[in-house]
Parts: sequence; C-alpha cells; structure tokens
Amino acid sequence: MPAPRKPEGQRIRRNLPTPKLPLDGYDGPIPEWPFGDPDTELHAILWDKLWRTPQAKVWVRMHIEDVIARYVDVAVALRCEHKATVASAQLHAELRQLEDRLGRNPRAMKSLDWEIVDDEMSGSPMAPVSRIRLKAVDPEAG
Repeated sequence: MPAPRKPEGQRIRRNLPTPKLPLDGYDGPIPEWPFGDPDTELHAILWDKLWRTPQAKVWVRMHIEDVIARYVDVAVALRCEHKATVASAQLHAELRQLEDRLGRNPRAMKSLDWEIVDDEMSGSPMAPVSRIRLKAVDPEAG
C-alpha cells in the first residue's frame, strides 16, 4: 500500500532554484523601520547597512522587516552591554540564532541554499572554470 500523500500545502519541492544573491548587495528601496522611529542612531545605521547586504534581496520578498528589526535591537543591546552577564550571554545566543535564520554567516547561507554571485565576473579570469579533460596523445602519431 503506498504512503499517504501530504496535503498540497505541506509538500516540499526539492528542485527549487538556488537564490542567486548579488555580490554588490541589494540596491532596492530600504523598508521603513517597522516600529515608528529607530530608537537610536546606531539602530538606523545598522538597519540601513543590513538592507544593503546580498541577503536583503531575499528578505524584502519575505516581508520580514520585524525580524530584521529584532536582529538590530539585539545587536545594539549587545554593543551597549559592557559587562559579561547572564543577560549578555542570552543576547549572544539570540543573535546567533537570528544570524542562522537570516543567512548572516556562511554556514547559514549554505543551509538555506543561498549563493552570492557576481554576474560581472562570469567570463573573467577570476571566475570558476569548468574542468577540462586532457587526452593522452601519442607523440609518435604525428
């Protein structure tokens, strides 16, 4: 007897294309801070910086401004924390978890199957080159 089929919304497609993220970063409009005005100038600077990363190309389609704002809040709180406390350890753990979910480190990008590419580099000497097979040639067969 065949296994029961999952409902349409629960099926996983493993053949989705890998998102290609721009090396130069996202150049579209930066979303507004979701909670009114940013709390500090540091909030605003980090917010703008994050929305210029390659990952922001995916974030903008996901509409996760609240999650990015939470990441900014935690990062700013950690920066302002000058003592090693239980609270700062918890903030570090939260920041690491958010980094994983937002693709902010190489391992997270790999698990999300995201790839940063430079379109201008295709065809340049720095671009990856496909392997060339060499054939053995008989020097006597001239």
